[in-house]
Amino acid sequence: MARLREEATAAGASVEWTPTAALDPVLGALVTSAATEAETRREAAYALEAIFEGFLCHQGSPRLVSPGDGDVALLTGDLLYAIGLEAVASTGDTGAVRALADLIGLSAAVASEGRTAALVPLWQTQALVLADPESGGFEDLLEAVGDGTDRDGAALAEAARDRAFRAGADGAFDRAGEALQSLAEVAPET
Repeated sequence: MARLREEATAAGASVEWTPTAALDPVLGALVTSAATEAETRREAAYALEAIFEGFLCHQGSPRLVSPGDGDVALLTGDLLYAIGLEAVASTGDTGAVRALADLIGLSAAVASEGRTAALVPLWQTQALVLADPESGGFEDLLEAVGDGTDRDGAALAEAARDRAFRAGADGAFDRAGEALQSLAEVAPET
C-alpha cells in the first residue's frame, strides 16, 4: 500500500492520504496464496490492490485516500486503475491485463445495477484468476454475473471457493470475502 501511495503521488494525485483500519491488502494476499509460485504473481497482486482502491474511489469508500468531491474521486480512481494496469502490463502478462480490464468493467456494471452481493465473489474470483491467469474455467460464470443470470454471484462464488480450496488458499479466500463485505455499502456511480 505504501508503494501505491508513492506511485499515485508521483503521478500527480492531489488527495489526502488517510489510511483506514481496513488497509490490509487482502485481495493481493489471496492472489499470492493461491499462486503456485507466489513471487511471480506479486505484480498482479499489487495491480489488483491498486485497481480495487480505484474502484472504491469510484463506487465506495477508499481505504487509502480521501479524494474529496466527486470529480476528484473519479479522477483519482482512474489514476489508480491506470497504475494497476501499467504495473501488470509491464510484466507482459496479457492474461492478467485482460482479467483486470474485465474486472473493472464488470464491477462497474454490477455496482451500477445495485447488485452489490455479486461484487464479493467477482473480486474473489478475479484474484484467483490473477493467481493463475492460464487456468481459466470461470468465463461462463463471469458472463452469467454480467448478464444478470447469476444475479448475486452464487454460482460464481461456489466455483471460486472450490478453486481456492484446491489451491490451499481457502483461508485467504475467506478473509478476502469478509473484507469485501463492506462493498454492500457501494452506491451507484453518478
